[in-house]
Amino acid sequence: EEIEYHVIRIAGRRTTWKKRYVDADTGRQRFVPQFVCRDPVPEEYTTSLIGSMKGTKATVILVSDYKRGLITEFMARELSEFVLTRGMFLIVDGRERPLEWYEKNLRGISLITPNRREAGVMVGRELRTMGQVEAAGREIRDRLRCSVLLKLSGQGARLYMVNHYEDERERRGKMVGEGEEYVYEAYTKDEDVVCVSGAGDTLAATVALAVGAGIELPIACELGSHAAA
Repeated sequence: EEIEYHVIRIAGRRTTWKKRYVDADTGRQRFVPQFVCRDPVPEEYTTSLIGSMKGTKATVILVSDYKRGLITEFMARELSEFVLTRGMFLIVDGRERPLEWYEKNLRGISLITPNRREAGVMVGRELRTMGQVEAAGREIRDRLRCSVLLKLSGQGARLYMVNHYEDERERRGKMVGEGEEYVYEAYTKDEDVVCVSGAGDTLAATVALAVGAGIELPIACELGSHAAA
């Protein structure tokens, strides 16, 4: 099937742009000049965007939140109602927002995918050790009642599962922990990592595609981790 897309024009708003300069020898990114517009998108355009999705056959929605004006409190609440009404799988590639913001505005999240820095902002403290990372992953999972894929750059990622997966006992991959808690490691070898630029976007998109195809979440996250490398 063809990919559907919808463009909404906002008079007077400049389009965000980004240009990457890459080393010709190594293929690695050198620097990225960009222009970013962070003005909040007016509510009428948000309503139009949600309306354009009402006929979708998709079962998964991926929100890439770059804090560039689209994911406002109004948009988050409208999206929550849309997702909860349809029982859709909502993946949020979130940026630096405190947990309270999500608790207040964005309900119905199935999976959230912060990196270490973003997770630290969510819980309000720096995550210097793996113990602190573990505690943050569990806190985000428990407070938002969703699964958490915590990205650790070249160290891969860790998936903290919510309780509705607990009756599925047999899974592939490496499982960490005991009892009724399920924490999975999705990782690649450091030497397999080509470039971390855009890795988080690639991971989230791959997980969304895999979940939409019916693949179980731990396996989807491992696929995403390898794609991101």
